[in-house]
Amino acid sequence: MPLSNRPRLGCLAAVVCASLSAPAWAAAPSVGEPNPAQAPPPALAAPALPPLVPTPQADVAPKPTPALKPTPANPAPDPTAAPTVPPGPEPVPFLNPPAPPAAAAFPTAADRVTDPTMACPFGRCRRDGKLRLRGLPSLRATVGRGVLSMNLYADVGYAFGPQRKRRYVDYITGQEVEDFGRRDYTSYPLYVNQFSLAYAYVQGQYELPEKLRLRLALHTGHIVESLYFEERKALQLVREVSLYYYFIPQLAVEIGIFPSYYGAEIVLNKENIHATRAYIADFTPDYEAGARVHVHVRKDMSLRFMVLNGWQEIRDQNGRKAYGLVFSVNRPGKIVGDWNMYWGNEAAPGDRPVFRHYQNLYYRVWLGKRWLIFPMVDFIVQKNNATERYNAVFSPALSLRYGITDRVGLAVRYDYLYNCADIVPELKTGTPNGWQSHGGTATLEYLPLPQLTFRVEGRYGTNKDAVFRNGANALVREDWFVILAASFHL
Repeated sequence: MPLSNRPRLGCLAAVVCASLSAPAWAAAPSVGEPNPAQAPPPALAAPALPPLVPTPQADVAPKPTPALKPTPANPAPDPTAAPTVPPGPEPVPFLNPPAPPAAAAFPTAADRVTDPTMACPFGRCRRDGKLRLRGLPSLRATVGRGVLSMNLYADVGYAFGPQRKRRYVDYITGQEVEDFGRRDYTSYPLYVNQFSLAYAYVQGQYELPEKLRLRLALHTGHIVESLYFEERKALQLVREVSLYYYFIPQLAVEIGIFPSYYGAEIVLNKENIHATRAYIADFTPDYEAGARVHVHVRKDMSLRFMVLNGWQEIRDQNGRKAYGLVFSVNRPGKIVGDWNMYWGNEAAPGDRPVFRHYQNLYYRVWLGKRWLIFPMVDFIVQKNNATERYNAVFSPALSLRYGITDRVGLAVRYDYLYNCADIVPELKTGTPNGWQSHGGTATLEYLPLPQLTFRVEGRYGTNKDAVFRNGANALVREDWFVILAASFHL
């Protein structure tokens, strides 16, 4: 670290690379190093007891020991030699030695952050000259038999774009407003040519290891304004309220409101490869409410079964539950990703069922120390009751990232989205060809510390029909912006 010559900051950097926060990922061992959980327990050494000293008797004088005459077998002592100390008694062994420590439990979703692979530059932190994979730090204190912790996150930026003042009907409020710099079909940057808060949250958690976890998190920002507008005001500020209970280390249940596993790019932009997200990632479920069962098949592999209120719904709006399945692989520094599936009924109350099936597949794959590839694909099929046929949405994307140094990196992304039938409500255009877009993104990133990220990013996209707005408030096919972003995660 560049500040290692300062004691306090040097300690902070060490803690950063060794700590782990929420919603959340288990710390992984270093590449090429054995897993501490698989190492045999250290041998138990019996403590040495102090030598026994007899209590002197006040009324009995010790008899003097007669001096021995020097003989060949008993020579006279050398006055220049160092004095010798007689050895004490042998240490007394324990009658009942304590049992060896139990083997480490399987990692769970409660132990990891949203994505620990990006907590350090390109998933890697260096300490003491060794490569280590670690997550983000948190503020922790031991309370009773558990651990009380707090996490903070903020993402701010300034975006440059063509949008200026205009009047429009805001889909968030449903009212006609006059605004400056407002962009369409996105959650961030929602405004250009001004400073903005993308997302921020504060989280408190209390956990009894491998027994119980309670978590409360509140959030705000333009992403919340854009994605939570259909929820009641009292619920829009809630990021997470959940209870996580372990039946055994390999099996747990989670109940409440929590961030979603769906989507390759999440609302915490710091944990993504880019400062902003692809078009489809803005509108796949970012949050959900219900129950999730976590089954840890192996230390690096897990299954999750979910019963939910619906597609990105805290409040069930049609009384019909949705179901989900997630298969996760978590090998930081090698491969990390999810295969997500969803089945639900998206009909309004009283309408005929509208079946929706969604699949999302993505993996981060490390190629050596510098290269990271990130393929992702989203696929949706939904019943069209008017035609009695199924419509489809298809969106592949690919990100490539190269680590110039441990703290500086360059990433590019290409994404394509086919939504001709306007299935995704937030991307509904009402045009003959619907939404059919190509997008390209380039990002330059600097990470002075694992918990702090600076980015410069540019994005350019085109759609088959004119759906974007330029500076003259006219509909055009092109969409672009440049953003300067900074984010931290503690």
